[in-house]
Amino acid sequence: MTPPGAVGPVDDDVERLIAEALDAARRGDTAEARLLAGDALRRDPENRDAAEIAKIADSSPAELRRLTIVFCDLVGSTSMSVRHDPGEYGRMLELYHRNCEDVITANGGRVTRRVGDGVLALFGHPVSYGDDTRRAVRASRALTERIQALRADVAAEFDDVFEIRVAVHHGLVHLDLVESQVYGLAPNLAARLQELAEPDQVVVSPEVASIVGELFTLTEHPPVELRGLDRPLAYFTVGDELPDTPRRGRVWASPFVGRRDEQDRI
Repeated sequence: MTPPGAVGPVDDDVERLIAEALDAARRGDTAEARLLAGDALRRDPENRDAAEIAKIADSSPAELRRLTIVFCDLVGSTSMSVRHDPGEYGRMLELYHRNCEDVITANGGRVTRRVGDGVLALFGHPVSYGDDTRRAVRASRALTERIQALRADVAAEFDDVFEIRVAVHHGLVHLDLVESQVYGLAPNLAARLQELAEPDQVVVSPEVASIVGELFTLTEHPPVELRGLDRPLAYFTVGDELPDTPRRGRVWASPFVGRRDEQDRI
């Protein structure tokens, strides 16, 4: 049953074709992967995952994975850099980054990229716990709480205020297995999505809402235009985590799509 405000299940035929395309890509059979992705696109022309698979090159050095991405941004960091000398500003960023990494790591994620005050973290790689998307949303809420707890110290030491915006998205990425870096639409979408959050707020994409909709209080917002996207995107703000019940049971990070090796271990 789909909770109020959440999104419904992906069409079974399209999801099956994408799963088979991902398996083909991981075997190195890119021609078969593109063929299956093309079939999925004929059934669902707006499916972003199918479109991404259809574009993979025969010599692609990355592996296609569905992962959950957290993007966190420090509000007003440019103004901070003007108000503080470079050494002090650097200490502020160091404090911010250290606390972000502590919270993300404690919840099973991994920080893979820092761009100024932006932090990108992966959940589901290099270790998948099965409930990675839930962990990502938990971590995002914990990030806002940690930054709020730092405010007295930041005010005392730097005479300034820390506030953050956080977004969570679940989607297809090109994963560099050596560097644990991700490429493609999904990380860019997560970065754009956080721009919709209010300070100290967590927002999630419809893909995340479909996974954790029964685990957190979510408020749906109308679709908005985002830079770099070809169509408006709906989004959800995150409230409280709901208590576990026998009915909810265990919610997997995603269906076992393109994750046959993980399924075999269970």
